[in-house]
Amino acid sequence: MKQTAAKTMEQTAAPGMKHDRSRVIFLVGATGTGKSRVAVSLAKRWGGAICNADSIQLYRRLDVGSAKPSPAERALCPHFLFDLIEPPQVATVGDYHRIFFAKMKEIEDQYPVVIVVGGTGFYFQALEKGLWPIPPANEQMQKEFYRRIEAGQAPQLHEELQQLDPPSAARIHVHDHYRLVRALDIIHSTGKPLTQILSDHQKSGSHFAYPLLKIALKSTPEELASSIRARTDEMLKKGLLHEVQGLVSEGFAKWEPLQSVGYKQCLGFLERRQPGAGDNSDGTDDSDGMADVDGAEVNLGLAELQKEIVKETLKLAKKQRTWFQRDKEIRWFHPAEISAMEDLVSTFLL
Repeated sequence: MKQTAAKTMEQTAAPGMKHDRSRVIFLVGATGTGKSRVAVSLAKRWGGAICNADSIQLYRRLDVGSAKPSPAERALCPHFLFDLIEPPQVATVGDYHRIFFAKMKEIEDQYPVVIVVGGTGFYFQALEKGLWPIPPANEQMQKEFYRRIEAGQAPQLHEELQQLDPPSAARIHVHDHYRLVRALDIIHSTGKPLTQILSDHQKSGSHFAYPLLKIALKSTPEELASSIRARTDEMLKKGLLHEVQGLVSEGFAKWEPLQSVGYKQCLGFLERRQPGAGDNSDGTDDSDGMADVDGAEVNLGLAELQKEIVKETLKLAKKQRTWFQRDKEIRWFHPAEISAMEDLVSTFLL
């Protein structure tokens, strides 16, 4: 079962009534499109604040691989909802929903506009339309599902999901036991496929308590690929592998956020190197965590790692873009069209 951060995060509150000064902009789009830079530009222009809506940037110690704004960048304007959760805790979308509205209640009189930035579609959907209408976990039912998994019956459970909800089965890997069990739990508890529940929820109206403008950034495919390659190179130079290895050395290799793109590939890279990478019996410092591995081999491995991260990041970007394109209320801009965005925001803030 997940260990959530609900009890250690900030005090929660239900969404309150909007105030006259409160305006919110959702700034969304695929990873690598420059959302953080645009958000800072808009926030500085109107004395606004930025709220994070990236599911990985919520966590402490996941700085490099999440492309989290640096302390210097965050000093340019107020930033909220970063670095809230320590390993091994895990935040759910429900945790994020509660903490976001608690923060909004706290700051809604302080800033004329709050820019919510990220690429996690589920987060934005939860903010605008509320949380999914799904029941709490049925612990007894889940225990039975986990008992069957321990007995080697995960493939059979996945086949059951395939029969009950084919789209969910296509999204959930047979080894993703948490999501597999939760999907079956929901289906058996509600009598409805998870896919139908999600579809009905997406068709519902907005429950958002503040005036809302939705902006998305979209680069050309060539620009996006170039940006992602450059960003991946920069992450590796800044110590992405060290970031991952430090967590692994403390026993957090199974921490769920490390299954996100970039971190997952680094975990695989370290596992392929050698057992106990970076643990030198002679006491010498192995700053790269790869003692006794031929330098040329390491360089070749790093090149392959870079390609793997780029490939998976491009896949993620495509999924993110597809998600946001379903929302017909979103206004799309090229990242360089900052003047056009400013004109739209000016009208919104009148």
